[in-house]
Amino acid sequence: MNKTRKKVHIISHSHWDREWYMSYEQHHMRLIELIDDLLELFKTDSEFNSFHLDGQSIIIDDYLSVRPEKEEELRSAIRQGKLKIGPFYILQDAFLTSSESNVRNMLIGMQESQKWGSPVMLGYFPDTFGNMGQTPQLMQQVNITTAAFGRGVRAIGFDNQILSDENYSSQFSEMNWIGPDGSKILGILFANWYSNGNEIPTSVEKAKKFWDKKLMDAEKYASTNHLLLMNGVDHQPVQKDITKAIKLANELYPDYHFIHSNFTDYLSAVKAELPKNVGNVFGELTSQETDGWFTLANTASTRVYLKQWNTKVSHQLEKIAEPLASMAYEITGKYPTDQLTYAWKTFMQNHPHDSICGCSVDEVCREMIPRFEKANEVGKYVEEEAKNQLVSEIDTSVFPKDSFPFVVFNTSGTEKAGLVKIDVEVDRIPFSSLYPTDGYNKLSEKKSKKYHVINQFGERMAAIVSDEKIRFNYDLPKDKFREPYMEKYVTVTVAMEQMPGFSWESFALVKADYESNQESMVIDNGFGLENEFIKLKIENQGSIQITDKQTNKTLSNLLIFEDVGDIGNEYVFKQPSEDQAILSTQFPFEVIVAEDNGLEAKIILKNKMLIPESANKLLKEEQEKIVDFRYR
Repeated sequence: MNKTRKKVHIISHSHWDREWYMSYEQHHMRLIELIDDLLELFKTDSEFNSFHLDGQSIIIDDYLSVRPEKEEELRSAIRQGKLKIGPFYILQDAFLTSSESNVRNMLIGMQESQKWGSPVMLGYFPDTFGNMGQTPQLMQQVNITTAAFGRGVRAIGFDNQILSDENYSSQFSEMNWIGPDGSKILGILFANWYSNGNEIPTSVEKAKKFWDKKLMDAEKYASTNHLLLMNGVDHQPVQKDITKAIKLANELYPDYHFIHSNFTDYLSAVKAELPKNVGNVFGELTSQETDGWFTLANTASTRVYLKQWNTKVSHQLEKIAEPLASMAYEITGKYPTDQLTYAWKTFMQNHPHDSICGCSVDEVCREMIPRFEKANEVGKYVEEEAKNQLVSEIDTSVFPKDSFPFVVFNTSGTEKAGLVKIDVEVDRIPFSSLYPTDGYNKLSEKKSKKYHVINQFGERMAAIVSDEKIRFNYDLPKDKFREPYMEKYVTVTVAMEQMPGFSWESFALVKADYESNQESMVIDNGFGLENEFIKLKIENQGSIQITDKQTNKTLSNLLIFEDVGDIGNEYVFKQPSEDQAILSTQFPFEVIVAEDNGLEAKIILKNKMLIPESANKLLKEEQEKIVDFRYR
């Protein structure tokens, strides 16, 4: 290593979890204080280089929601380079969110940052619970050549040997990160965490003790003469006397040059001196030292309802609303960009690691549900608008005049086959014609009809049509008030063959003069299902056996539920010693045939398990004493 004078880059920052061990608004109010202090500090200390705003542009919106009058002052600080922003919208978990969510976080973050100034061109993942493998490829797409992260790679240092097959270790804090497609960027590991330069002393005795350790720790991993000290930590107030602390450090350690720096300058200096022998790490960075302590993998199953909601909204936006909006664009020439951006921004507010991982306090998790609901409702609105635009342009004149046309959409990019369910209106009486109750009664008095389904060529389709039902509904015209009515409808289940990606197909309900006979798929008096591909049996203990009839392969003991104790914490699971698993096969069960119509068959397997209500009082005592979960 070059033995010239080393430069110590001190970067002021605060890792800002929007919500975590306190509710969002509790953290929010403290954010206002932080940025107020920064704006004042920029005026009073000309030697204060800059403050890194944690890589997430949403902080700007959060601040201005309370201090709108500070917009111009904030904008000026960003343009002067005092406040370093972007490139992301929020600091997103990489694994519990969808691939598209990771892309949108980058796209929206870059757009939001560029409204204010130039974003810091650094992929910033200080506390992500493991890092996604395609990060190098994603960063290169927006011309970012470096990523910084705190988890997922084990720092080894100069006294250890790197194993040739070790993808998750690095001798240096700098390394090449190579994605599955061969994309390569520079990776910077916070080997001593992103708080290794927090609260730097301004008194001689404390400063010597601080710097003797911090310099040694940083030098253990640095591959160049440029050492990184991160002056801040989670929700840390800005150190207002940082320039005084730096001045003292320069006096005490003449062999080093201490500067108040920023990531742009630091990365430029590191790249200019980067040796050729830095190591490589590949793909996902998920080092699982001490059973997931560092990437906290157990949060994947914490508060499962949050993960379910997240998947639901992801599907609504990515797989339904946006594909339909894209199809409709070819007709209207308009795309709901602003509405969808709003939905994505609302949705992604639930994606920071402490939020989607379900490891925050209850108040945080309760506040997440309305965000999911709001984003989902926007997605449903976009879906309905696009479907209405498309249906209005689809020619259904090929069907009989007394039929009831309907459309099926495939919003995926690939061919799909399967069952599709859709409600089709067969009659209505507007409120303007009859009082609602009278309208309901009149529809009820009409003789029920039977229907079958035909395609645009008049061919009969494999389908199941339910009995007629009546309900309240309404139209929302674009040029007049809501138009309510009572409607009679049926639910149609159509068996679709290989339907091309991003396509639609028209069908129609026509009156049937006979009942169709469908073969049952329920066997063994309701304790099994069978079709030409699969045979399923419920075994004596309430488990399931499935046989693939094409390969003649059988799998047994499936769908067994297990309950064990957990005395860990909100991040890590720990099963008590000598704990015995309780299995669903140890209890009685019930089987109910829920559906058997020839196209689909369903049976419900109901298990009732007797499980402990809670751990004993020792756990509460250990929690109150803050006993580390590993030693409970």
